Amino acid sequence: MLLGEFSHHLPKQPRFQEAIEAFRSKEAKGMSVRARSEKVSQTLLKLIQEAKEPAFLLPDVVSFIAQIDSEGIVRHYTLSGFELWLNQYSKIPPEENSRVRGKIVGKWIDRSDYQGLFPIGMGKTFPGSHFVTAHKSPDLDTTVASFWGWVDAFAARVGDGLHVWNVPGGPPQSQIEIQWLFRDFFGDAIFTHVAKTKAMLALTAFDLMTQKGVHRKLLTDSITSVDHDRDHYAVVIVDE
Repeated sequence: MLLGEFSHHLPKQPRFQEAIEAFRSKEAKGMSVRARSEKVSQTLLKLIQEAKEPAFLLPDVVSFIAQIDSEGIVRHYTLSGFELWLNQYSKIPPEENSRVRGKIVGKWIDRSDYQGLFPIGMGKTFPGSHFVTAHKSPDLDTTVASFWGWVDAFAARVGDGLHVWNVPGGPPQSQIEIQWLFRDFFGDAIFTHVAKTKAMLALTAFDLMTQKGVHRKLLTDSITSVDHDRDHYAVVIVDE
């Protein structure tokens, strides 16, 4: 059997499509953009957590994210946007964060097993984002290699920020294997809602964002509970 004759499609998870239906309601459309974005990320997290193992949910996650964006439920929603929310706002423990990542990329192994690929022994996690990029004029080899490098980095959680897959200028148009290996399996959104296509990579505020050292206080909290000089943290007063 030749590569072009081989066809493999993972069965779709119907619950992902059913979840999108809920966001087409008048009630969902009446929510603020921020509240709707929060609800979408919470729903996606719940779908991943409730999926039976073993699971390889990347095709379903990519399809869900692309549809949320294309229907205007949350504009410019990408996998990086979900990962940012997962790290900063989901309030799940690191162990569950790793479990979610493993279900997305289809493999759940001990983090120490990634030591052969990344210097993350002894539980080390690097600050900021981790970038995996193909060559500036991507060919089939570097597109495939960079994709699986990103998959491993995403699963291992090399950094405490985002894990970025970059294909400068987009996938090579002359390589018909790109259709078989990526678009047929993951859909076109793999290159629009997962990969970046930048010729030059630069850090942004999202790559450096962290909530470590920040404590939230309500107006109902006692001022005597605030001692940022001793504990060396910033205090932000918020409402509910």
